[in-house]
Amino acid sequence: MNDVTNLSEMMKARLSDESQEILTISVRAAAGMDANLYLVGGIVRDLLLGRKSYDLDLVVEGDAIALAARFADITGGKITVHSRFRTATVKWRGRSID
Repeated sequence: MNDVTNLSEMMKARLSDESQEILTISVRAAAGMDANLYLVGGIVRDLLLGRKSYDLDLVVEGDAIALAARFADITGGKITVHSRFRTATVKWRGRSID
């Protein structure tokens, strides 16, 4: 029988409140869009190894600029669009969210 790992419980235990808030808002922003949002990179490794993690890496399958714009609308953050790469950065609470 396979063990199933509950990553949401790990995330609550190991992510800062700020990181959890960013993830929650990102999921809310993606809801209703034709987009999939994935948590990727070192944070996934750190969660599985039981380490604290401070870096969030999200990948959007869909319109990343539209998602960033919705995130900025929800938070009041300032968006900078990088058209050449079809990406955007949102400045919010002194943090850059790419």
